[in-house]
Amino acid sequence: MKKVLKLSSLLAAVLLLTVLAGVQLLTAQATQVELDNAYVSNMESTGADSIFRATLTYGVDPWVETATTTITVKNNTTEEEPNTYTLQANASSTAGIWLLDVQVTAATSSAADQTSATPVAGRDEDAGLGTVHGVHGDELHVSFSPPNSFTRSATITVDTEGPEISGLSPSHNFRAQGGLIRFTATVSDADSGVGGDADAAAANTEITLDGEEVVNKATKPADGSTTVTVNITLPEGVYDWNVTARDALGNAGASEAVAAVEDDPDTDADETMAAVADNRLVVDDTDPSLASAMTGTVLDTSGDTPMPDMTGNRKAIAVTFTDGGPDAAEEDGGLDGTTVDDSDFRVDVGNQSMDIADVTWDEALPKMVFITLENELAGDDEPTVRLVGPVDDIAGNSTGTGEVEASDGIAPTLTVSVDASGGTVTVLVSADEDSRNPSRRTGVTVRNVVENDDGDQEGGDDTASAAEFRTVTSNEQWEWTFEFDDDEAGKYNVCVMVNDIAGDTGNTGEAGTCGEGTALSEGDDGTSITFEVDTGVPAPAVTPEATDNTGAFIEIDFSAEASEYVGDSMGKISSITVMIDGEAAETATLDSKVFSIAPPADGYAVGELELTVTATDESGNTATFKEIMVEITERDPFTVNLRPGYNLISLPGTPASTDINDVIGADHSINQVLTYSPFVEGGWLSAERGDDGAFAGTLTTIDGSTAYIVRTTSFDPLKVDIPRMTLGNVLPPQTNLGVGWNLVPVIDLSSDLGSGDTIADYFQGVGDAILTIDDSGRLQAIDTDDGVVGKGYWVYASRAAVLLPTRR
Repeated sequence: MKKVLKLSSLLAAVLLLTVLAGVQLLTAQATQVELDNAYVSNMESTGADSIFRATLTYGVDPWVETATTTITVKNNTTEEEPNTYTLQANASSTAGIWLLDVQVTAATSSAADQTSATPVAGRDEDAGLGTVHGVHGDELHVSFSPPNSFTRSATITVDTEGPEISGLSPSHNFRAQGGLIRFTATVSDADSGVGGDADAAAANTEITLDGEEVVNKATKPADGSTTVTVNITLPEGVYDWNVTARDALGNAGASEAVAAVEDDPDTDADETMAAVADNRLVVDDTDPSLASAMTGTVLDTSGDTPMPDMTGNRKAIAVTFTDGGPDAAEEDGGLDGTTVDDSDFRVDVGNQSMDIADVTWDEALPKMVFITLENELAGDDEPTVRLVGPVDDIAGNSTGTGEVEASDGIAPTLTVSVDASGGTVTVLVSADEDSRNPSRRTGVTVRNVVENDDGDQEGGDDTASAAEFRTVTSNEQWEWTFEFDDDEAGKYNVCVMVNDIAGDTGNTGEAGTCGEGTALSEGDDGTSITFEVDTGVPAPAVTPEATDNTGAFIEIDFSAEASEYVGDSMGKISSITVMIDGEAAETATLDSKVFSIAPPADGYAVGELELTVTATDESGNTATFKEIMVEITERDPFTVNLRPGYNLISLPGTPASTDINDVIGADHSINQVLTYSPFVEGGWLSAERGDDGAFAGTLTTIDGSTAYIVRTTSFDPLKVDIPRMTLGNVLPPQTNLGVGWNLVPVIDLSSDLGSGDTIADYFQGVGDAILTIDDSGRLQAIDTDDGVVGKGYWVYASRAAVLLPTRR
C-alpha cells in the first residue's frame, strides 16, 4: 500500500507542474522587450541622440503593483561585464511594464545596480536611467527576466558617424566665368540614414556660400544616397562654399576638408595647419595677358617637378602670363594648354623676325610658355615677344594680342687664352657682350690641380693671386698676370666668371672648371682650361755609371721631366749639349727624353769620363749638370776552375786571341788539350805542351765554338781574356751538331755570367743524350736541360741540328 501511495503523490505533482508550465507558455506570449530605435549615438557626438529607451512588458495582472525585475545592459561587441538594474513595475500600467533609458558613453561604463534614477528631461519620469559603453559599430544588448517567465532581450547598434559627403562640384579651386553656377554634392549614410525622403534629406543638409546658408533641393537616387543642388548667379570674385549634413540621429558630417598651409616662422618652413571644410570657387571674367619674358631660360623636366632653368641657352625664351581674375586668386589659375601652339607667338629682334622651332606648355607651370628658336640670339638681345593668336585661360577667357620685351637671361660667352712661359702666366679674357669690369681679385680664379684617390685630377684648395691686372677694353676685354716661384711648379686650372650688365646682378658667363674638388674634364670637348708652370729641369739619370765595356753607349735619361708635378705633360727636352772630358759629343734621341752617345770607333780608354750636360726643356728652362762621372774599367778575365786530371770545359765567348798558346800561358800546368768534331776527318784534334813550353799538334786555336778536354796537374784556374759580345759585321754565335757525338760549349750572350752560373733550359729539345763529368772526372748524364757556364758537354745527336744560345 505504501508503494501505491507514493506513486499517486508523484503523479499528482507531475500533473500540477504540467498545468503550471502550460500557464507560463501562454503568458510568455505577452512578454517582450521593445527599443525605440534601431540605432543610437553616444555622448561624444555633439547634438546627436545618445539615449535609447527599453520598454519591458509582462502581461500578467497579479504582479502589477509590486513586481520588480532585473534588467541587464551590456556591449556584445567588446564582451564587457554587463550593467545590472533592479526596477519596480510602472504603477499606472494595467500590465507589468518597466521603463529604462540607457545613456551611451564613449568611455567604458562600470557595472551598477539601480532601483531608481533621476528621470531624463523630456522623457517619462517613471523611467530608470542606465549607462553603457559604445563606439561606432558596437552592438548593445538589453535583457530582463520577468517573474515566472523566460528571459527576453533586444539589441541596438551604435552609430556615431555622420553622413559622407562627396562628389562636390565645382571642385576645389575651380575657375569659371561669371553667371549661373550649379553647386552639387552627394550625401550618403549607410547606418541611420539622412532622411526618409528627399524633403527630409534636404532639411538635414545645408549648403553655405561665404558662410551664408543657401536654399537647396534634394533628390534620392535608387542607391539610397542623396543628391543636393543649388543654382546661383555669381559675379567675378573668390567664393568659399561647403556642405554639412546630419543623419537621423543627429551625427554631423561635412564636405571633404582642404588643407591650409602657412609659413612656420620658427622653422622657416611650410607648416600644414588644421584642415578647413571650405572649398574655393574662383569666378574669373578677366582675359589672360603677357606679363614678362626672359631669354636663356628653358623648361627643365629632369627632376620630380618641372622647373624653369636659366641655362643661358641662346635659342630659349620663357614667357609668363598674368591670368587676371580676382586679386585673392591671382596665384591660382593658368592657361589652357590645349590652346597654346607655335602659331600664337612672334619673336622680333629689331626689325628681324626670328623663326620659332617649338612652343612648350607644362601643367606644372600653367602660366608659363617656353619658346625655342631656330637660330641663336646674341648675348645682349632683348627681343619683343608678341601674342598673335588666341590663348585661353582655364576659365575660358581668351586673348590674342599683347607684347612684352624680354629681359636678358643670356650670359656672356667668354673667350679665354693662356700664355704660360716659365713662371709668368698671362690670362686674357674677352666677352661677346658688354659686361661689368672685374678687378685683379675677381673674374679669374687660378687653382692648383691635385689627384684624388681614384687617380683623377681635380681642383685643389690652393689659389694663386694675380700680380697684375689691366682692362684692355672697358666692358669687353681684360688681362691678368700671375707670377710663380721655382717651388710653385705645377698644373693649374682656370675658372673665369664675368657678369653682363643686365639687371641688378647680371648673368654670369663662365669658362673653365670652377670649384675646389671639382673633377677636370678631359678630351677635345672638355671645358677645363689648364696651364702648367714648369720652373726647372730635373737632373738626368746617366748610365752606365761604370762598365768594363769600352764600346758602351752612354745614355742620358730626362724621363723625370715628365713627372715634376701632377698632370705634367711637358716631358721633353728641346735642346741638349754634352761635353765629355771637354770635348763636344754628338747625341741621338727618338723621344726627346732619352739621349744616346756613341763610343769612339776604337772604344773608350780605361779610366773616368767626366760629362757636362746642358739641357733646355719645352718651357724654356735651362740647366747645366757638371761632373757627371762614367768609369770605364778593365774587364776581368773569365775564370775556369780546374782540378788535377782531365776537365771538360768551354769558354762562353771568343777570346781576344784564339791562339792556343795565348789562351793557355806557358806557365800554366795544363799540358794537353783535346777536342772532337764530327765535321773533321778523324774527329779528334789535340795539342800537347812541348819541352819549349809551347803547345803543338793538330789543335792550334781555342774559341767559344766547341768544348775542350784539358789535362792539368794542379788546381790553378784557367783565366782567359774574353771581350764582350758586340754587334757588328759578325753573326751571332751558334753551335752546329753533327750526327753522333759532339763536344758542345755553353755560350753566354750577356757576357756578364761567371763560371758556374746556370742558363736555364739551355739544352731543351737538343740531342738524344747529354753528358758531362762530375767532380771526380767521371762522365755522367745531366738530369736537367740547364747549362752551366764554363762546363763542356758531350751531346749525341741522331740527326744534324743547330743549338742556338739563349739568355734564359
